[in-house]
Amino acid sequence: MQEQNFYPAGLWRRFRAFVIDFTIIFFVTSLIFYLSRPIISNRYLDIALMATLFTTFCLYNSLLISLFGTTVGKKILCIKVETVAGGKVSIWRSLLREVILKPLSIALFNVGNLISIITHDRHTIHDKISKTRVVLTKSTANNKQQGKVRWWRYPLFVLLVFACFNIEIFSSTYAINVFFKVFQTASCGIESTEPDTISMHFLTIIEKGVQIDKVAIKNSLEEAYNYTFWLIASTATETTKTTVCIYKSPKIWEDIKHFYKVEGWALGFFHPYNKSIFFSPDFLNLSPELQKEAIYHEVSHYILDNYLLMNNYEYLWTVPMWFHEGLSQTLQGKYYTNFDYYAAYITPTHYKPWELMKDYNAIDENFTTNDYYVESYLIFNFLTKTFGEDLFKNTISKAIELNIPFKSALEQTTQKQFSELEQEWLDSLKGK
Repeated sequence: MQEQNFYPAGLWRRFRAFVIDFTIIFFVTSLIFYLSRPIISNRYLDIALMATLFTTFCLYNSLLISLFGTTVGKKILCIKVETVAGGKVSIWRSLLREVILKPLSIALFNVGNLISIITHDRHTIHDKISKTRVVLTKSTANNKQQGKVRWWRYPLFVLLVFACFNIEIFSSTYAINVFFKVFQTASCGIESTEPDTISMHFLTIIEKGVQIDKVAIKNSLEEAYNYTFWLIASTATETTKTTVCIYKSPKIWEDIKHFYKVEGWALGFFHPYNKSIFFSPDFLNLSPELQKEAIYHEVSHYILDNYLLMNNYEYLWTVPMWFHEGLSQTLQGKYYTNFDYYAAYITPTHYKPWELMKDYNAIDENFTTNDYYVESYLIFNFLTKTFGEDLFKNTISKAIELNIPFKSALEQTTQKQFSELEQEWLDSLKGK
């Protein structure tokens, strides 16, 4: 094709092609992520999702453009990518264009793409630097005439840049939240009743056919929300609305547990990946009071995890599980109806050192799950009784403010070494 005979593709046509291509990319990414989910650590789920999406995006565009000069979306819209001389784009030029330059064009409020509105050859920034162009195919070009840049394209360019700026600024508080609400709703994997229970901070998805007091559930969720913040922070903080899923079908419940790698029996669990809380069919068989306790337990996990993430706490992994569980059981009052019976088993000769209590690996054949929960509560209760109810509120505040590990923050707040605190707790067990 001679230089004077090529017809550049306009931004609107290129955008429609992009929408088609991204739909395909998103589908492929979802499939890859779903199949690889069992081998991905929960801690790296968000990173894995973004890495998969970016890799799929780059490979899809780079390979198709270098091999065929077009993608599925571009083919449908009758456009192709070629060098400025009209030749085939090499794999290296394609990688440069799609992996490095195109993200840069989007980065600053999409100016790199929008500039094509006011350029005579409709080039974007990544077109110019990579020395490529996006043109109409011959059959379509025959029906087009190359015109001059019209005056109205300049104010349109300014208007669209302003619009993109506002979209990027407000998307984090509106559009992205809407997307994740839809994603969270779908994550329950159940057909729900209508209407769903919606409170200020929770969207409750209840499996169809379940008979439950929705008002009581709503009130318990909001009470747990406020009570948790009262224990860990000076003031309640607005958080993204989270989803609560309540199941009736044992089969669906087992599928959900398998998907999120939850082993053994569980009344409910909170999962940090999609910020959702799940309750089993056994939850429905509990009395209203015990349902309330279970809600308090799981909501406290969600609030603590989300609060620390919202404050960009880099040492989230240092917050021990005995603190998570101790907080949960403090919210409930006492985790077990016959708590004193179980508490009697935690003695100076039957306990786990605090260092081992940092995660659930402390549980073994000689130290049961009941033992773990009860010891967590006893540690939490001892520290708050000794140093006051504001102890952990101050500890978390110091940990976030100084960005230090939880253990260091606790030592600074109490003015005592971790080992001293543990010894004093053991001494308290002797006088139980």
